[in-house]
Amino acid sequence: MKKVNYKEKGITLIALVITIIILLILAGITLNTALGKNGLFQKAKMAGEKYKESERDENEKLGDVSNEIDKILNGEGEISGTPITEITLWPESVDLYMYPKSIEPEPSSTELVAEIIPEEATNQDLNWKIDNSEIADIEKIENAYEEYGVQSAINVIGKKAGKTTITASAQDGSGKSVKCPVRVWSELATVAEEGLVFEENTTVTDEYGNAVVIPAGFKVVKDEEDDDIKYGYSGDSTNPTVQDGIVIEDVMGEEGNQFVWVPIGKIKNKDSGTTDMKLIRCLVEGGECTERIETEERKLTCTNCGATYVEETKEEHEKSNLQNAIAKDIEQFVLSANTNHGYYIARYEAKKESNEKAVSKKEGEKFHIKQPEASELAKKMYDGENYTSDLVNSYAWDTKKVFIENYCNEKYPGASSYCNICEIGSYVGNNDFEWSTESIPNNGNFCFIARDYYHFEDVKMWDIDDRYVDGTDYDSYASCTFRAILYFL
Repeated sequence: MKKVNYKEKGITLIALVITIIILLILAGITLNTALGKNGLFQKAKMAGEKYKESERDENEKLGDVSNEIDKILNGEGEISGTPITEITLWPESVDLYMYPKSIEPEPSSTELVAEIIPEEATNQDLNWKIDNSEIADIEKIENAYEEYGVQSAINVIGKKAGKTTITASAQDGSGKSVKCPVRVWSELATVAEEGLVFEENTTVTDEYGNAVVIPAGFKVVKDEEDDDIKYGYSGDSTNPTVQDGIVIEDVMGEEGNQFVWVPIGKIKNKDSGTTDMKLIRCLVEGGECTERIETEERKLTCTNCGATYVEETKEEHEKSNLQNAIAKDIEQFVLSANTNHGYYIARYEAKKESNEKAVSKKEGEKFHIKQPEASELAKKMYDGENYTSDLVNSYAWDTKKVFIENYCNEKYPGASSYCNICEIGSYVGNNDFEWSTESIPNNGNFCFIARDYYHFEDVKMWDIDDRYVDGTDYDSYASCTFRAILYFL
């Protein structure tokens, strides 16, 4: 029989108990170290709070430094030495002129020089700021003293048409500053102001970026040159825009013909919106002529009477056997007006010259002739490589009416002009019926007469009964007059 050693087994139990006690003691020490009053967690918490406190102190100091810097930059810091008492700028206002890129590819710029008073001011450094950097940029001239004998000067570079302000402020703490108004003239305003005449057709833009093509040999007429011209859509009569109805005048020829630009496309307006001006033909019909139908096609059918109004091509005209005169090339006109974003319509009804030439002028005797003769005179006004003239067609006539509806400021019968287009509207003086190139082949009527009847309701002008037909009697309406159009080739 094996003998059991109870002594060895007892020692093992005692060791186990001791081990557990030691582990409990160590655990207590660990917990106290971590969670006690001076434990690791408490110390970490205290360190975090001290870090946040240090961060707040640092931010406060940085804020103080920033404020001091701002005061210095704004001229509000402590003055050391002789302070600035006055800052004057030369010039007192800046005008920058934008030219077509074909004439002047570089942006317009000028120098703006500051004079410091007194001359012995200790700190003559200035801070320059422009309110709207989209209108113009400013660049400090580093060698201003060598160039102009002053401590501070800048270059002002025009970027786009508009107005802004430049401010020059003293850095010496005196709080002195001066402002300079800046105007960047649009290409169109520049061309008008300087009376520029181009040797080639030249595209210019107005303040809103709308295009106008100036024919070679023509100038843009300023409103101050003619009491009947009104430019004011932008709020500034010296800043014409396409919404006004831009007037041009032939200065190369002796006649001084005047035309008005009718814009086509997305017209950018002063409220940042746009107006979609399409080249269209339209008529008003319905029970009381209250419904207007429009089309960009050469054929326009009236559902009331069944008549189809057509701008014929040469091929179509040869088959129709009508005796009226058609457009030189109606398809070319449509292409030109859409490509060049507009066309010109004569400002006045045609007047006689001593040599029986037709002119677009205010003074003179009106023509009273048949449609084919009117067409021939209109075509002879201009027939060059750059642009050509023709008798007004229905596209030009009807689109002109939509232009007036959108932008004319004269919303009453009897106005002297609408968007600077004169002698239109049945209520204006003794205006006559005017010939056009439109016809009605399906009714056998060979030509048309157009006359505007403006109704002023809801700030819209609806023209009704503006198409009259001359059919069987070739001499009918032989007392009518006409006006020309001008477009680019």
